[in-house]
Amino acid sequence: MRLFLNRSIIFAITWILASVSAFAGAHMTIRSPAFKDHTLIPHEYSCYGAGKSPPLAWSGVPKTAKSLALTIIDPDAPSGHFVHWIVYDLSPKRRHLPTNVALDALENYAQFGINGHGNIGYTGVCPPEGEHHYRITLYALNTKIDQRHATRLQFDKAIQGHVIGTSVLVGLFRAP
Repeated sequence: MRLFLNRSIIFAITWILASVSAFAGAHMTIRSPAFKDHTLIPHEYSCYGAGKSPPLAWSGVPKTAKSLALTIIDPDAPSGHFVHWIVYDLSPKRRHLPTNVALDALENYAQFGINGHGNIGYTGVCPPEGEHHYRITLYALNTKIDQRHATRLQFDKAIQGHVIGTSVLVGLFRAP
């Protein structure tokens, strides 16, 4: 009986540890070499500058991830949550996106959603007034979305029930 209990306890502990490591997305982090969390986004990534997409890097992607997705959203926009960028179906092996990502640069490696202006790809941060917070969210998914040019609603629906890890970086910007 004692041996059985010990094996049961060891099995239970092993199962719990395996489950926790499978959802190691809690340790996933996203950052930018261009700005730190809750600091100002440089001018060049805005509509007042070159409107380039910011460089981003991440680590700690769960081993069970089948794809990654990324959004940049302004929750302070007058019209509600304004979408600046949706990128999805990125390989979970990818660990960064360079600055100024062109659509054709990732054409075979990712899908791009429709931004708040109705275009495909990145649109620079551009608050009409006051300081805005830009939430850059990295999602680890247990599936691929496999849909071309998803809107925010389509994207949100497609990832529902498939998120196994997230990380958020917040950048700030104020119109000059």
